[in-house]
Amino acid sequence: MFAEFNPHPLAAASIGQVHAATLPDGRRVAVKVQYPGVDKAIRADLANTELLATFLRLLFTVVPSLTRIDVRELAREVSDRIGEEIDYRIEATNQQEFADAYRGHPFIRIPEILPELSTRRVLSMELVDGLRYSKAARAEQQLRDSWGEVVFRFFGDSLYRLGLMNTDPHPGNYLFHPDGTVSFLDFGCVKRFTDVQARTMSGFLQRTVDQDRNGCISGVSSPGG
Repeated sequence: MFAEFNPHPLAAASIGQVHAATLPDGRRVAVKVQYPGVDKAIRADLANTELLATFLRLLFTVVPSLTRIDVRELAREVSDRIGEEIDYRIEATNQQEFADAYRGHPFIRIPEILPELSTRRVLSMELVDGLRYSKAARAEQQLRDSWGEVVFRFFGDSLYRLGLMNTDPHPGNYLFHPDGTVSFLDFGCVKRFTDVQARTMSGFLQRTVDQDRNGCISGVSSPGG
């Protein structure tokens, strides 16, 4: 299936590793391969939602203002989202949805999925080159400002226009380009929101900008929260 396949990983993912490869037609691709047995281990841990709920209760003891949150419901939410990451077919669907929405966008880039080379434990996509966060952080201020705006616009637009949020937004999932564009990676954990929920999230953002701490806390237990 590949003209070349580098046995040495290009990068490490949370439950697998990424290899660079070349297709017979010359296209360069990234292939994420899941570690053997990791799905069974994670499913066994997630099955114990009571243990997860207990851990969250202990965590919330240091943040008394969060005691209004339904810990069991939060535990189920965490379990569901992490459980989805185990199946790369779900990630492929998520990433393709984002890629379709942002194809041709002037600032936001999403690698295209190769469904014919993807399975439950293997995910293939176009290979994207770019600066990792550690190098991008040393770029000139104007370029960093541009990248920051792109990241902000990506999350805001995805939530309010698409009702989608990539819930794994750490710097390792970004590739930064000299022209000010940003490539977004890793869509294994995606949350889908209704219009009401998206408006609620918008309200939280505005309260944060306004430094309205009490408004944020009261919003947690509101009907749309």
